[in-house]
Amino acid sequence: GKITSKLRDLRERHKTSLEMNGDKVVESGDKWSVASSDGKNMYTVSQVQESCSCKLYCSECDSCIHCYACKFLCSISFNMCKHIHLVLVKNQAHGMGNSQLTVEEEAGSNDDDRHLTSTLKLTEDQKRKKIC
Repeated sequence: GKITSKLRDLRERHKTSLEMNGDKVVESGDKWSVASSDGKNMYTVSQVQESCSCKLYCSECDSCIHCYACKFLCSISFNMCKHIHLVLVKNQAHGMGNSQLTVEEEAGSNDDDRHLTSTLKLTEDQKRKKIC
């Protein structure tokens, strides 16, 4: 069904992030800057909330989409983009654990769809006991 399709997309984006260069992620305080694949755009990744509840969970990143908001098109349909996965993978590799992140486009883009944003707010009873 719909969840199965979104999980398949989530896993595919995770795999794509593994093929990306971790050097494209630069930490600056409590934020990360991630260069787009073509190098024309930069995305800022930062923490937005501590916990959530969902079925769209990336077991490899130990996180879920509901911890994130992203202007990148794939997040409009409530799925984690490759930039979020890349930061989480890099943090795990450096023993930093996972954070709740937002990706915001800093540089201009010709794709107006990327300027759309999506944020899912959760009620307290929906929040997961486990921190993302």
